[in-house]
Amino acid sequence: MRSTLILVGLLLAIAGLPTAVAATQKADPASAAVTQQPDIIETAHFAIRGEPKYQEGFRHFDYVNPEAPKGGTIRQYRTGTFDSLNRYGRRGVAARNSDRLYDNLLVGSEDEIGVYYPLIAEKISYASDYSRITFHIDPRARFQDGKPIRARDVQFSFEKFSEEGVPQFKSYFAFVTGVETLDEHRVRFTLEGANREEMAALFGLTILPEHWWKDRNLGEPTLEIPVGSSGFAISEFKSGQYVIYENRKDYWAKDLPSQKGLNNFQFERYDYYRDDIVAFEAFKSGEFDFWQESEAKNWATAYDFPAMTEGKVNKELLPHSIPQPTAGLVFNTKRPQFSDSRVRRALAYMLDFEWMNKALFYDQYVRTKSYFTNTEFRADGLPQGRELEILQSLKGQIPDEVFTEAFEPPSTQGDGNIRQNMRQALRLLKSAGWDLKNQKLVNRETGEPFRFEILAFRPTTEKVAA
Repeated sequence: MRSTLILVGLLLAIAGLPTAVAATQKADPASAAVTQQPDIIETAHFAIRGEPKYQEGFRHFDYVNPEAPKGGTIRQYRTGTFDSLNRYGRRGVAARNSDRLYDNLLVGSEDEIGVYYPLIAEKISYASDYSRITFHIDPRARFQDGKPIRARDVQFSFEKFSEEGVPQFKSYFAFVTGVETLDEHRVRFTLEGANREEMAALFGLTILPEHWWKDRNLGEPTLEIPVGSSGFAISEFKSGQYVIYENRKDYWAKDLPSQKGLNNFQFERYDYYRDDIVAFEAFKSGEFDFWQESEAKNWATAYDFPAMTEGKVNKELLPHSIPQPTAGLVFNTKRPQFSDSRVRRALAYMLDFEWMNKALFYDQYVRTKSYFTNTEFRADGLPQGRELEILQSLKGQIPDEVFTEAFEPPSTQGDGNIRQNMRQALRLLKSAGWDLKNQKLVNRETGEPFRFEILAFRPTTEKVAA
């Protein structure tokens, strides 16, 4: 979809050496070694690509209102349940937004991709070959209990996640070969074989208070309210039923340029419901304030309840340029019947999206044609320029039609008559060894009928599967 359905109730110069020297002149080994050392770059703003939009001295991000009023409560919902306040435990179900209890070293802006600004770290210094990076901790940084955030807490956090966090953490940061606390406010990571993007992954390291977590297992669930490093603390909860977060007025970073104008509600409450159907009924009754609609049928037919007609609820369709996730049915190519691309293409011909959109979705959806829908990176037309150069190097390893045919999924008239598509599908299936006999599609060699199952992960997708 290009629009999100939203109902609102309320990211060669070497030290000047000559190029020729006399035969009797000897190079100074120490001087040569110095020239081979990488440059050390110190900065408070970092972009993986390009230049940061916000330069040193900026006061706030453009998309916030620094004068926004503070206070009040926003009530939201979550389906399911929770039995832990530890987002990083290997067991248990963590409460909604419990990861927001902790700040990162640097934070990204929402109107740029891959650009970072100071938070717990006031600046960084890194080697130009990405072999090491030092984080300079802001001396003002404090945990929620008032104790200072030190460089040692950063080292502790990395080691804690490596030892007790999810297994993927250790493999993801395999390029980190050492962590060293230099002094109270500086911690250095030594890296091997890292690139600019991998080094930047360290900016998002969650900072834990060593004094609270050192005798607790990060891999285990807990209903003890943790001490966090952000301005977002748990003020009240009831396991499985609700959790309330408070934006602390004494948050040390509330006036940092990267934080100013954000988190304006004093309290954020999440109530838990069994499923979306129950939750929507609660919303209609005024139990919480915001509902984002994902069902086209509901958007078209379900908003005639009293609060809506009385003007207590505002229904808005908000155009946006947010990249959209890919949604669809995914083939398990490890299954023998799906290993042949002709079979997969045949089934694509049999999917009548246009009819489903009209009959099931009230013409609210747009067909996905790319993994990068609603972005400048989506696949449009034939490959050109640098894209074509890269694909040329893969010629023979990828389908030839990549160079001659712009990708378009099969389409229909939307009237339920897909005879032409069926003929094309049957031709593809026949070429792949499947024949139509006695109104059944069977394997030419084994006689086994063509069958497969569709796994639907929630009730709302069952009608699509059917």
